[in-house]
Amino acid sequence: PQQPALLPVRKGIGLLLHDPGLAKLANDPARWKQLESPKEMRLFIDLLELLRTKPHLHVGALLEHWRGTPDEEQLAELVKWDPLLPADGLEAEFRGILQRLDTQLVEPRWQELHTKLQQIGLTPAEKVEYSELAAPH
Repeated sequence: PQQPALLPVRKGIGLLLHDPGLAKLANDPARWKQLESPKEMRLFIDLLELLRTKPHLHVGALLEHWRGTPDEEQLAELVKWDPLLPADGLEAEFRGILQRLDTQLVEPRWQELHTKLQQIGLTPAEKVEYSELAAPH
């Protein structure tokens, strides 16, 4: 049976459960707290922060950490998920998820500057910021 596609944050949680070492790729996960995001964002950030402070934890210890919490069922479900990727593909997929989250952080400011550029123009400082933010677009 074909598995349903997972949303990026949910997929990120699943990938971390399959390879907790991926957490080292996420610098300052707290920066994503400001995103309007699915309910899984809090769990994703908590999982990343836990693994960054305790990188030796394995999936069993992670499940035990969340035992008896509202997130226990979701984690147990995601442990069963098969990413259908070769081991070396997990890191690339995880990096892609982190990049999408970072893009979501800058998107509102880029849109604001883009609109201002079209309407009245930008100051020199705003032009520099716009160019820096436009890189992912």
